[in-house]
Amino acid sequence: MSARALRLGRRLRLADPEITKLDLGEAITTSPLVLRVGKGGFAALFPYGTVVLIAVSPAEEDEFLQRLGDHVEGPLDPPAIHASEIEIGADERISGDLITVREMSPPHIAVVADALAKNVALALEDRGVGKVPMGLGPSRRALPSPGRLRRTRQRTRGTAGRGWR
Repeated sequence: MSARALRLGRRLRLADPEITKLDLGEAITTSPLVLRVGKGGFAALFPYGTVVLIAVSPAEEDEFLQRLGDHVEGPLDPPAIHASEIEIGADERISGDLITVREMSPPHIAVVADALAKNVALALEDRGVGKVPMGLGPSRRALPSPGRLRRTRQRTRGTAGRGWR
């Protein structure tokens, strides 16, 4: 079955009283909030702006994301997406984009969703961090050479005979 992690925005307002009026589906876990979606799929919602959809068809995904839209703060355009496949097997392991679990019980769904949500969130943050050194040019040149401190500090004698000013 397919799994897609989508970083939709800065935050998801999950505590919003209006979210209960969306008829998003039956909750199977609350931390993270995992809901049943469509004909056998699941959606895990994370407050840091990420949704993980497992075994959800493209039509069901579109409908779900439209209903969720008003609860996304600081939407990303386009959202960051990471796709994986999940299979049922004897061993539990991750091999590239293939995740193998023994069963699709609520705890297994929550763990897989948590891992995928963190993966897409960190990938997005890594892209942002990669842009920072470009803007540090003048400040970076003002830093001392690696392993050497500047000699602008003066040594003072305190009561113990040592001190820095």
